[in-house]
Amino acid sequence: SSADGLFWTTAYPPAAIFNVSFTNTSIPFVPLKANGNAFYQEAGGNVLWIGTNKGLIRKDLVKKTEKIWSKDNPGNSGWAHDTIGNMTRDKNGIFWIATLGGGLCQFDPVANKAVYYMHDKNNQASISSNMARNLLIDHNNNIWVGTWGAGLDMLNTKAQKFVHYINTKDTTSLSSNTADYIYEDKDSNIWVGGFGGLDRLNRDGKTFHHYLEKNATLTMY
Repeated sequence: SSADGLFWTTAYPPAAIFNVSFTNTSIPFVPLKANGNAFYQEAGGNVLWIGTNKGLIRKDLVKKTEKIWSKDNPGNSGWAHDTIGNMTRDKNGIFWIATLGGGLCQFDPVANKAVYYMHDKNNQASISSNMARNLLIDHNNNIWVGTWGAGLDMLNTKAQKFVHYINTKDTTSLSSNTADYIYEDKDSNIWVGGFGGLDRLNRDGKTFHHYLEKNATLTMY
């Protein structure tokens, strides 16, 4: 749901994002030229950002205008990877975007600049995979990234280094290397959902407690 309390959902075909008010029978929608995977609505509700499989879209819902960042239309931003799995915005207005193929993207809409954190086989502190599916900004402003097949990563934004969590033979390790959903609860616990079940990161910051073992857990609220 967005800041105005409305529920948003995407659907295709045709590609569109729907704004659902449970008090109205008429459901307004925003047509898209690509499949919508994630969105962010600015305070006031006038501007909607949409992450798609063909780049990032900024729609002004009042002026009925839009701007698109894509490989075919990067401008001077450095935009290079289009398939967005999820995105969120930090307290400084910077977007953090999980991309399928481009790793983690840091996008500053004011400076119009995209910076990519990509896997480097010669750097153990780089992101573990360029196939980033989901992400979370925690209370310490660390960026948690769930990948397809390479586990869970945590970017320490101060040190600019990634910490890796993977599934091993150790029973306290991450239960699956596909970390599909990440959540922080009110007690600052990090929860990870994936094909291997539901994991809670222990206070030591290294090991996990397992729930729903061998049951795919792909969403949490």
